[in-house]
Amino acid sequence: MRAPSRNVASIDVGHPKHQDAFQRAFLPIFTTVISPSLSSSSTSAAAAAAAATMARPDCPTPLQSLLSTLLLLALSLVALPFTLSIVLPTYIWNRLWGNLASQRPSGGATLYGARRNEWIEAEKASLDDLEEPVPVPKSRVSVLVNGGRTAKSLALCRALARAGCRVALVEEEGWGDFCAAQFSSAVSSFHLVPPTTTPESRQAYVSALVRIALEEQVDLFIPCSGPGSTAEDARAAEIVSAGRYGRFRGIIQSEALINELQDKNGFIALARSLGLKAPESHLVTSVPQALSIIRSASKPLILKATATLGEQGRADLTTYPLKGDSSPDLARTRARLEKLDMPITEETPYVLQEVVENGSRWCTHATVVEGNIKAFVCCPSNDMLMTYVDATRTSIGLKAFTWTSAFLTRLSSHPLVRDQPCGLTGHFSFSFIYSPSSNALYALACHPWVHTSVVLLASNPAFALALLGTAHAPAPGADLHAEDSTIRPVADSPPRSWVGHELAARWWPRFLPDWVRRKLHPLWRDTGEERGSWPWCDPTFTVDDPLPFAALYHLQWPVLLVRQILRGRAWSRINVSTARIFEC
Repeated sequence: MRAPSRNVASIDVGHPKHQDAFQRAFLPIFTTVISPSLSSSSTSAAAAAAAATMARPDCPTPLQSLLSTLLLLALSLVALPFTLSIVLPTYIWNRLWGNLASQRPSGGATLYGARRNEWIEAEKASLDDLEEPVPVPKSRVSVLVNGGRTAKSLALCRALARAGCRVALVEEEGWGDFCAAQFSSAVSSFHLVPPTTTPESRQAYVSALVRIALEEQVDLFIPCSGPGSTAEDARAAEIVSAGRYGRFRGIIQSEALINELQDKNGFIALARSLGLKAPESHLVTSVPQALSIIRSASKPLILKATATLGEQGRADLTTYPLKGDSSPDLARTRARLEKLDMPITEETPYVLQEVVENGSRWCTHATVVEGNIKAFVCCPSNDMLMTYVDATRTSIGLKAFTWTSAFLTRLSSHPLVRDQPCGLTGHFSFSFIYSPSSNALYALACHPWVHTSVVLLASNPAFALALLGTAHAPAPGADLHAEDSTIRPVADSPPRSWVGHELAARWWPRFLPDWVRRKLHPLWRDTGEERGSWPWCDPTFTVDDPLPFAALYHLQWPVLLVRQILRGRAWSRINVSTARIFEC
């Protein structure tokens, strides 16, 4: 069942240029007084089962996990007065005097018609005048965004609201009860939908999305969910498109293409078939098959579970054969493979992938509409990225853009794409590894959903126009993948990180002895490289929309942490930006 819609009085959302300046000015205050509660990604029962791919030495005991959780809750409570001392005056100022920066356009936004490929009450926006409010026509676009618990959905809601859109936000029950984004002034209505944990609830999820989209008369659907429901999002978008008779567009790939892209082995095979660089990969369904491939490999291999959701499997970077295992039968390697918590079987296959030695990891996000790369961002990456540094204009960023452009160009003629009514449309988030020896990028995976790095893109006022299709309308015969026709983060934009993560995971441990930190949690250690670049901005806080910041650290995460205590499950890591808790 859907929770009653909550209409929120809209407060005008301001210009990102002024937000960055404000955050840099007040950052010393934030990093000394605002809530240090860790934000994380709390796993559902299904995700937890897929997550337990290997026993990890950094998993705490239940007692350690309980003590760490109680400490985080206490820190959140202690920091609450300091948070309110900044958030409440800012909120009251906005209520009394309106926006602190530029005014939201009063006429609404435009949307490129998907049915007849013509402008609906169109008015092209010039990117030469980004300092001024963007002129828009009278028709107001209604946009549906899901994944409400995540930072990326909040960033998209704010960007769209600045462009004059009416935004309806959706999240799954349980996750969405207290999600911070529902308190944003950019959100006009908030809805809860069934969780995607069983086949029956998945169908109910699709039905709820369709019902909400039709009730809200949605023109545009931008899914911000993760791998657990992306295919269902595509199914819902197809149904709504038929029901809205061309007055609707979803920025999402077809369900068949999504299944192909998010399959690790299938994507690597697809990329290599298109003539692009990707590590050699092998799908394995038994331990003997895996050992046979490991023996014959000329380079080390890494094992990835195809059933692992999102970031769950990234922490284990064990290479095979195990170091020092020189026995003819690879006894130690065999023993490790046989002790995997999720066994290698036909039902739960794994991928053995060639390791690019001495490589650095990178992640990208591309928003693609009808084959046109509308927006692009590139960042350095790791197994759980928590500080997003814009590298789009670096040499590796340019290589990543070139690879993405080539992939999309060649994919556009693939049978999975060429018969689609809207062509190649969706979000393409790639994981790369850069090899300094060959000066080349190798694609590791494709995630056909919105990447958290869009928090960097949202600082560009043209990003929402790119989503709506009213920016950079290409001339006939133009290069749809030309870099100068693509929205990128604002130059010299500060890195994005989260106050809760920085204080609790990176700064606070410096003031405790090592033995105390390890008694509390094996991952609570002080290493210089874990600290984020300085200065950085917390994307949850904006001057003209402060409530989500307080709600994130003093409502959403305290509730999730209390629920984790009641579950009685130990956790190894938490991710502020995606609201996930990784259970052991």
